Amino acid sequence: MATASLYFHFTYLPLYCLFFDLNFISKSLALAETGKPVSFYDYSGPFFLIWFFPLGIWFVQPRINRLYAAVINPADCIGSSLRSE
Repeated sequence: MATASLYFHFTYLPLYCLFFDLNFISKSLALAETGKPVSFYDYSGPFFLIWFFPLGIWFVQPRINRLYAAVINPADCIGSSLRSE
């Protein structure tokens, strides 16, 4: 019984945390880009790109850099939700 409990804690709990983190990060990225609530269809691309880490970050990083640049210099932002009124 003790080994089953250890197996659960060291296998399934980290997997749950991994997918929770992937979901949170990709949903936050899509929300920051659009400025409105998003469904899984809207953020499934970043979800899977971040999951396949080395290659996915190659494509996600420019999007994050654009958001960061928009916060630093709001006049250069693309989305209307990022502009300061």
